[in-house]
Amino acid sequence: YPNTGLNIPVYPNTALNIPVYPNTALNIPVYPNTAHNIPVYPNTALNIPVYPNTALNIPVYPNTAHNIPVYPNTALNMPVYPNTALNIPVYPNTALNIPVYPNSALNIPVYPNTALNIPVYPNSALNIPVYPNSALNIPVYPNSALNIPVYPNTALNIPVYPNTALNIPVYPNTAHNIPVYPNTVLNIPVYPNTALNIPVYPNTALNIPVYPNTALNIPVYPNTALNIPVYPNSAVYMAAHTVVYMETHADIIVI
Repeated sequence: YPNTGLNIPVYPNTALNIPVYPNTALNIPVYPNTAHNIPVYPNTALNIPVYPNTALNIPVYPNTAHNIPVYPNTALNMPVYPNTALNIPVYPNTALNIPVYPNSALNIPVYPNTALNIPVYPNSALNIPVYPNSALNIPVYPNSALNIPVYPNTALNIPVYPNTALNIPVYPNTAHNIPVYPNTVLNIPVYPNTALNIPVYPNTALNIPVYPNTALNIPVYPNTALNIPVYPNSAVYMAAHTVVYMETHADIIVI
């Protein structure tokens, strides 16, 4: 509740497992003026599998911080299984921080008939920095949706540092929506020796509408690849009513 702290540190060589079984709901609301910290230390695993017909809800309310730092040699796994929803709404004046440190992996696979929703509301920040030798994987499987709407006066930052991979494959019959609303910034800098892969498979849509007074920044630094292969019967939409900035010192491959 308000003015409260919830701390669940997971120390080295340790595993924290919170399985959410079928026809079940796990709700971890973080109320105003509250901090929620789940640091995952080295050589540790945090597993929160969400099974079928299940909901995992972690609403982050105003003036609140939700911190899940993933330290070296660590894995954070949140697989979302069929007919399931994972909702992490980030409300106003709130921050959701999931830094992925070196030699770590953050995996959020979204399986069929499933939705992963991370709406970022006004005056809020969603930060997922991916540090060197780390991987952030969010595969979106068939008949699934990944929705990350970024509302006004909001920032979504996913910096991808050296020797790092960010993979967001969008499989058939799937939708991937990242609408960027007014007065908003979406930054995805891709640093050296790094790969950003967003393959768009058949019968799939990738939508990144950029609304007025908004910036979409995808600077691609040296020795870096940005790959957006577009397969048959697929579409990539980027509606630019404002500034779309792409600085290229490397290969941009759109097939």
